[in-house]
Amino acid sequence: MLPLTNDYSQATIFVDTYDRSKIDEVVEMCKKAQGVFKTALAKQLTIRKIPELIFEKDGSIDQSIEVEKLIKEIHKK
Repeated sequence: MLPLTNDYSQATIFVDTYDRSKIDEVVEMCKKAQGVFKTALAKQLTIRKIPELIFEKDGSIDQSIEVEKLIKEIHKK
């Protein structure tokens, strides 16, 4: 599911990579290629205005790793 604002003017896209050290670089590349993504979306969607694409780092994997560490610590006690 892609989070959109109520007026569909902005869509937030959460980006992640296997190589965590390159996440900032990948997010910046996505931002620079926003026009390419919007053009592709315009060809597929039937809405008049294509939303602005906002690319952000997806921190869910990092959060999952932290939760797993905490659970392992609890089980050690």
